[in-house]
Amino acid sequence: MDKKNIKLLYVEDEFIIRETVGKMLNRLYGSVILCDNGAVGFEAYNKEKPDLVITDIEMPVMNGAELVRKIKEIDSATPCVVLTAYKDPEKQAKFADKTLFKPVALDDLIAVIDSYGEKKAI
Repeated sequence: MDKKNIKLLYVEDEFIIRETVGKMLNRLYGSVILCDNGAVGFEAYNKEKPDLVITDIEMPVMNGAELVRKIKEIDSATPCVVLTAYKDPEKQAKFADKTLFKPVALDDLIAVIDSYGEKKAI
């Protein structure tokens, strides 16, 4: 699998986290689109058609839950990974394809991205 063929959309409202994780992902993958809230992320999704969406759950303007629901209405096959600090089962992202709990280890995030990339390559 050529990681440079994977286009990611990463939506995170915290600037430092978004920029730091974005730079790391950019070193590994072909295209990483960074957005600071769900509304901007949804516009980017419609324009860029990424292979995988990674989003924080709690954000201003449009949260990650609404973002994922809107994306799934358009294309239910687009994999969506939600990052959350909530460990409460009532608040877990049952609508997402995968949930990772913050703080997320970069190796865990890369493993999830790569697993979807392998499915794309098939």
